[in-house]
Amino acid sequence: MSSALVHGRKITPKMEFAIINIVKRYSLYLKKENDPDYQRKKLDFIENSSAKIRLVKRLLLRAKYTNGYTGRSMYFLNSVEEYLKKDGKLSVKQRKALNTMYKRFEKRVDNILKIGLGK
Repeated sequence: MSSALVHGRKITPKMEFAIINIVKRYSLYLKKENDPDYQRKKLDFIENSSAKIRLVKRLLLRAKYTNGYTGRSMYFLNSVEEYLKKDGKLSVKQRKALNTMYKRFEKRVDNILKIGLGK
């Protein structure tokens, strides 16, 4: 479609409709991205989510898993945090994975503390 625009090829009504929709969606995107309230909410979300990811990392280190498991988990957490900082959002699967990891690590830390106190 872009080559049709650049080289002067005939543009069909269907192509014209698609081009108009692309321009409309992009203008809405730009309007949203330049909105100060949206920017503030996005930054708040990034900060809060990063803090939660750091909490999961701390729990992972306290849970005393094997080096291999800890390394793989840290790699995942770092990649999720990078994605969050780059795009400013998290997918539903990423949120579920982080929640599952948090619960698993918290349970293990609690068990370690109970065993340590029971001795």
